Amino acid sequence: MAKGKRLRGTPFDPFGRAKVRREERRLPAEYLVALREAVEGAAAPEDLQTAQAMAEAADVVRGYEDIKLANIERFRAAINR
Repeated sequence: MAKGKRLRGTPFDPFGRAKVRREERRLPAEYLVALREAVEGAAAPEDLQTAQAMAEAADVVRGYEDIKLANIERFRAAINR
């Protein structure tokens, strides 16, 4: 098992093709783009509160497999308001 660590993140990672892992790899880029758009478009204090709510939405993404996938959908709904 320890020798298999070298395979993580490579095309030979046997668990890297799972839907959960693919979604996990996509999340940071989506989050940064949405947060950047919210902060750049913030003209009023309410907009900054929206940006803060988006920043806090990242804590929602937890759990294993189906729970994490459901939480990812909740996270996406929160950042796309």
